Amino acid sequence: MKPVRDARRALFEAAFTDGHRHLARFPDTGETEIVFSLHTAPPVRTRGGQLEVGGCLFPGNRGLPAGEYPVQCAEGTPTNGVGKNAFARVVFAPEAPVKWEALSGQVRVTSKAVDSDAITEEWVKTDTLRVEVGSVAFAEPGFGERLEQLAHEHGADDFDELLQLATAGLVELSVVESTEVLQTSMLEGKRSVAMQSGLGDGTYLVYGGYAADGTLTRLLVDFDLFG
Repeated sequence: MKPVRDARRALFEAAFTDGHRHLARFPDTGETEIVFSLHTAPPVRTRGGQLEVGGCLFPGNRGLPAGEYPVQCAEGTPTNGVGKNAFARVVFAPEAPVKWEALSGQVRVTSKAVDSDAITEEWVKTDTLRVEVGSVAFAEPGFGERLEQLAHEHGADDFDELLQLATAGLVELSVVESTEVLQTSMLEGKRSVAMQSGLGDGTYLVYGGYAADGTLTRLLVDFDLFG
């Protein structure tokens, strides 16, 4: 695994301090001051040592303790600009990381054999998180897969259509808390926290932050606002 350079590593933690200011350089606008604001959602549960992040399971091995952990988003707003989500994280312990490394995870891949209706599924290794609808969710493992099953069963095209079915009592799905940045949903007892990625669709790295004793204390998604 490749360690993260010092400048980016410092921002991984500092960006989650409400009011933190950072001077960033962009190709089109030059130097711009970014002010960060912190948003916190209700906790999500780990299961089997993993969390579901955007449909993938991180970390790839069983590396997380059982429990409920808060999901946070660091929104960066430039001077005279519009705020965008820069980083998202789950906090497993209060200790600040002394080392950051890119995490490997697993993604579920489905395939259909030629001249056959049989569909096979397998989990394969991934080093990145692929965001295809402009948003990403942190959830208890199984949330995303169950959501897909329900959409297929009821012919729903998206999350909003499933919510309409929930209103009719056909699906056990609800939005329990919604802000401009974070939306917390419950599906059959499993919690999910969703947010927009700052740059929309794209491929983003997931990092692990480790304390001095090697304990994983952070799981962070970098939405790559700062190159």
